[in-house]
Formats: sequence, structure tokens, C-alpha cells
Amino acid sequence: MLLHLGHGGDNSDSHLVIEANREVIAYAHLDTTDLVAGPSVEAVVHPQHRGKGLEAQILQEAIKICGNKTRIWSHGALPAAKANAASLKLERL
Repeated sequence: MLLHLGHGGDNSDSHLVIEANREVIAYAHLDTTDLVAGPSVEAVVHPQHRGKGLEAQILQEAIKICGNKTRIWSHGALPAAKANAASLKLERL
């Protein structure tokens, strides 16, 4: 991901970044190229900044950009991920 941020990536990829004190504290990679399954989003929040609403903020913006058919990847069924999914009314597949 850092290579994509610093040097560009695929022309169709989009990136959402939340910064604080010139540091990236939340990041989302948006891929809108899959016309069959729909757009996908992968996001991460720095561990020291979790639980402050950044997760929901960056995912809400991603859904706004990609639409209601957005697939959001979660790396594990952690309680925070489940809570975010529930608050955003996401369906777990």
C-alpha cells in the first residue's frame, strides 16, 4: 500500500487517508474495477487511534464513493469490526 501511496498505483484505484500531525492514522483502498461483484474496500486504522470513530468515518466515505453494493473486507471477526458493521447496517457474507 505504501508503494501505491508514494508512487501511484493502478489508475482505477482510489485511496482515502485520514491524517493527524502529518501521520496517516486511517487508510482505505477502494477498487471499483469489478463490474460483476461490485466495488471493494479494504481499510485500516492505526491501533492507537482505534475506537474513536475513524473506522466508521472512513467506511462511510468509502460507501458514499462506491455505492451500496460495496464489499468491505474485514481481516477477522473482531468485536470492533462486528460493531462497525452493525452500526453501518452492513450484511456479513
